[in-house]
Amino acid sequence: MGGIGAVVGAGIGKKKSKGKIKDVSLRIVINDLSNNQVVLKFLNSETKVGGFVHNSVMESIRDVQSLLDYIIENKIEEN
Repeated sequence: MGGIGAVVGAGIGKKKSKGKIKDVSLRIVINDLSNNQVVLKFLNSETKVGGFVHNSVMESIRDVQSLLDYIIENKIEEN
């Protein structure tokens, strides 16, 4: 996967209609010219914004993002 230089994470949603979302992903940008990003899909079906499924997905994304931030910080401290 190459060295991780920076992580840019965001819950990215494509709205189909007001109050609903159908796609939530986390994009990880890395320092690798042949594969400079990884996109992790967390949701690929329509759900209500603010509902249980949406809130659970967003919590999972925050957990993954926090873990990646921790890994990067510890790697930086090693160097």
